[in-house]
Amino acid sequence: MSAPLQDADKLVYKLTFYVPTPSTKSVLDAVWSTGAGTWPNGPGHDPVAPPKYTETCFISSGTGQFKPSVHADPHIGKPGVVEYVQEDRVEMVVVGKTRVRRAVDMLREAHPYGDDP
Repeated sequence: MSAPLQDADKLVYKLTFYVPTPSTKSVLDAVWSTGAGTWPNGPGHDPVAPPKYTETCFISSGTGQFKPSVHADPHIGKPGVVEYVQEDRVEMVVVGKTRVRRAVDMLREAHPYGDDP
C-alpha cells in the first residue's frame, strides 16, 4: 500500500552518491536545483514555511578504484586497466518522494558517468 501523496511528500530520504572531485560542485548545483539538501522546516515539514537551511550535504573525499571491462565505454580510463580516481562521497537529505525522484534524475543528467555506477 502506498502512502497518500501528502504523506509521501513529507518522507525524508538520504541521497548518497560518488562523484569525481573536479565535478562535485557542478553535480551538487544540479541536484540542489531540485530542492534536495533543503533542511526540513517546522513541524511536519511545512511546505509553506521558508526552509531553515538549503544546499546542505556531507562530503568525504577518497580514492575510487575500478577496472572497466572490454564491454565498457568508460568516461575515465581504458578497458582492462585498473583506474584510480579522486572522488567525493556526497550525502544529503531530501524531503518528499517527488523531490527525491527529480534529484536522482538531475544527478544522472549532471554526473559525468551518466547512468553508469
